Amino acid sequence: MEIFRGISGAKGKMHNGNMAWIFVAALGLGLGAWRDWRKAALALAWFAAFLATNNRELYFPFAMHWALLLGLLGKPFWRMGLVVLAFFGVRIAQEASASVLAVEGLVSVVALGGPLLWWGRGEASGQRSWMTLGAGLALAYFGLFVN
Repeated sequence: MEIFRGISGAKGKMHNGNMAWIFVAALGLGLGAWRDWRKAALALAWFAAFLATNNRELYFPFAMHWALLLGLLGKPFWRMGLVVLAFFGVRIAQEASASVLAVEGLVSVVALGGPLLWWGRGEASGQRSWMTLGAGLALAYFGLFVN
């Protein structure tokens, strides 16, 4: 857990937890998200919005972006699960409350599961993958307002 505490920026180790963002991005890229570099580069928009607004809540859709992208790249889905586990490891190290973690867990299931189920039922295409990513990111972003 100590590694997540250092990465998370908890206890003032890193300004606003920037290392948590870098950690999730590096993990996503290392697990293969670089194969779709356009969608991977789009994750930078979440980071830029965070830097512009200092809204740390944007870390959730940022992490879900990487997880969903790995899910769209196909099996094995364990890569997507590793990103989600890394996200929750960071959030636990940041001492998020149990109720916040529960809501984030529920929203992550909806934001990742719903679009990927829809994706799996149709013909794979570039346009369909962008629509799936957009739907998942919209669900992740609007899930911020549930809490």
